[in-house]
Amino acid sequence: VHVVASGVDVTDQRAAHEALEESERRNRLLVENLHEGLWLIDADAVTTFVNERMAEMLGYTTAEMLGRPLFDFMDETGIAVAGRNIERRKQGITEDHEFELIAKDGTRVYTIMQASPITDRAGNYQGSLAGVLDIGERRRQEASLQRAHDELEERVAERTAELRTALEELRGLKDRVEEENVLLREQVRRSRSTSAIVC
Repeated sequence: VHVVASGVDVTDQRAAHEALEESERRNRLLVENLHEGLWLIDADAVTTFVNERMAEMLGYTTAEMLGRPLFDFMDETGIAVAGRNIERRKQGITEDHEFELIAKDGTRVYTIMQASPITDRAGNYQGSLAGVLDIGERRRQEASLQRAHDELEERVAERTAELRTALEELRGLKDRVEEENVLLREQVRRSRSTSAIVC
């Protein structure tokens, strides 16, 4: 018989929702286009987010890494170090450190991580966020430079030894020439002596 209706203007709410979606889209685009990996773990060290770069670095897909403990990607030494580092995050400490991770194919990936704690409003530890940079190429270059340096040092040492030997030979030759010079002078002096002249 009657229809009662009420209307509420949701234009502002809809605009805010659209702005939030746009902001999320831009942030996701930004995160996925970083040159470094991003790795988020919860308070139990379980992976809750990785960007594409992080997954590629280890040879996984993001889906394969989600829900897995951080320690699944480390050897025993790395697990011990990571455990100590997580304790430091719980104390609110942000720091950079070099770290070895194990890729899906078993190879080692040398990284530098900047790890920061994530806390709730009350300051309780909720997990950690790490920016991860693959430094394997840098380490290979450093190793190559070190090998070149070592080879150069070895050549310098060999050349120095050769020069010392040559210097010793020259000193020996100089001494011999001086001795012969003294003998020749003595012979010349004797040959000029007037006592040997017969008149």
